[in-house]
Amino acid sequence: MPVEDPAAIAMEQLRAWFHLHSLIQGRWESVFAGHRGELAKLDQLLRRNRNYLQTIYDQTEARLSGLKVAGKVLECRSCGFSSGELDSPTRLVSGVACHVCGDRYAVIRFDCGNAYPLDGATFEFDCDCGVLHKVQDLISKYDESRDLSPKDQLIHGPGRYRCGECLSIEETVVPIDGAYTCLGCGAEWGDEGPESCEWCNELWFGYSLEGSYLNGCELCEGKIEWDSD
Repeated sequence: MPVEDPAAIAMEQLRAWFHLHSLIQGRWESVFAGHRGELAKLDQLLRRNRNYLQTIYDQTEARLSGLKVAGKVLECRSCGFSSGELDSPTRLVSGVACHVCGDRYAVIRFDCGNAYPLDGATFEFDCDCGVLHKVQDLISKYDESRDLSPKDQLIHGPGRYRCGECLSIEETVVPIDGAYTCLGCGAEWGDEGPESCEWCNELWFGYSLEGSYLNGCELCEGKIEWDSD
């Protein structure tokens, strides 16, 4: 049997634990409230795997130094090393690719300069700059219909849309810099507009609406279910 690479195993464990731990601390907090002590011990145990990743970081540190000077590196959300390369450091939302653990995700950068990972579920960030940053404020800022009267909003439609990638309960997709970007998870589309559900007319990006007249979308059950009631 081939010998597993400890560093590769550590990478996968850290990436998986980050996503699970985020859910436990956020959306599932009430479910796991009675197990905080055990989860903290598990978190500490898994983070010891960083020892395996230290060698990789040492090997890439020289290459990362130039990126750090250019302001294109931040601390990776998964492995904790200063090894996450920003693809668009000056934009509101940027992709990140970690040179150590390989994690890929999106971050949102606020006026204070601090950036936070987007996970499709977190919409407020208690920043160390002293401000509680609210993604909803940014969604409102880029909402195309924000300056329209209620009557004109009914005529022209909304200026914010739903994301089929993160399926957030919020309408999180707005136009930014000539493209449509989800401020919930960071997914991005071109300048073509949204598609609408054929049954409830809800507007979506990144969601397959083929057959939605009969089967509906995430927000409705379509004609088939309507007729069965």
